[in-house]
Amino acid sequence: LAASISFSGIIAQKKGNSSSEQKINADNEHKPNKPSIPQFTSKKERHHLPIKLGLSLRYNIHERWNIQSGLTYSCLISDFSKGNPNYDYRQTKQKLHYMGIPLQVGFLFWKSSRFNSYIAAGGQAEKLISGKATTSFSVNNEYRNISTEKIHDKRLLFSGLASIGIEYSLKKNFSMYIEPN
Repeated sequence: LAASISFSGIIAQKKGNSSSEQKINADNEHKPNKPSIPQFTSKKERHHLPIKLGLSLRYNIHERWNIQSGLTYSCLISDFSKGNPNYDYRQTKQKLHYMGIPLQVGFLFWKSSRFNSYIAAGGQAEKLISGKATTSFSVNNEYRNISTEKIHDKRLLFSGLASIGIEYSLKKNFSMYIEPN
């Protein structure tokens, strides 16, 4: 209510004040406890660590060189907030789910009977398979509205990959690995 009275007064001042509008503006200027819209606003973004799972296959083209491919699943979660937490505030949580196909060339630089160390480089194509954004609005610390929106994107995302890893052979053609990339 205070914002619309003040706003009307500003418009009236530009056009020429009537006596009643001047009185409203004068009264509001001298009231010490008049309600006002807080000026402090904040904007925050938080991106959680991505979750990525995958299954990969490797084809040895030489004793130390190989080609790797497979299928990956990624989940990306982000939080966004905007406004003044004590007055008018909006929070959004976004979840995106991707499926991808990586293609890499690898080189084994250390081999033992059970352990291998390697480096690899290549690329990956990913497609958004599901996404949604849930937004909640609050005014004066009371939630007014919660909305959910589906996110669609038909484009493929391309990225480069570079990694170094350690592999442990469980059986002749099956192994587990740790690979920060």
